[in-house]
Amino acid sequence: MKLTLTIFTSLLICACSSINKDLDKESEPETKYYYGEVKTTSPDGSIPYGPSKYSLVKRVVDKSKNTINEYVQQGDEYFDTQLKRKDNSNIFIATDSKKSFQGTFTFIGKGDWTWISWEYDIVMADSSGKIIGVGSIDDQGIKTEKYFTDLEGNKQVKITEVLDEIDEVEYLEKVPNKK
Repeated sequence: MKLTLTIFTSLLICACSSINKDLDKESEPETKYYYGEVKTTSPDGSIPYGPSKYSLVKRVVDKSKNTINEYVQQGDEYFDTQLKRKDNSNIFIATDSKKSFQGTFTFIGKGDWTWISWEYDIVMADSSGKIIGVGSIDDQGIKTEKYFTDLEGNKQVKITEVLDEIDEVEYLEKVPNKK
């Protein structure tokens, strides 16, 4: 369950990573950094499932390749998520290097690559359940509300994130196990 929740967190953050305002499709890849709190609770939010975690996120959006790659650290744990755009739509196919999940992110917004929100539809590879939810991004950062459900859609866990955009210097200062 811990791995599933952590992967879920990675997915939630990744959804935001497609938002890249003011860049042309042919532009160089853009890297942004985020840091913030992740809370895991009962589905109604009333019972905390352990202390909050903090996520440190590096995301790289490459419009020319129609990809979004996100790298998430929570303490000593590390997760990656890859999104690949389906044709020229607002739908991205999502997976990770461990192939522990697969699904789609559907982005909503003003136009191509100017999305301001998204929806998740992710299935865990071990058949333990799904991840559903929504997220949004603005000039301050990313907010998400996601649920881990059983395969029938019954909500089991709620995960919320509030991630502030930070600069590269602050990101590098927060990277664990620096040498």
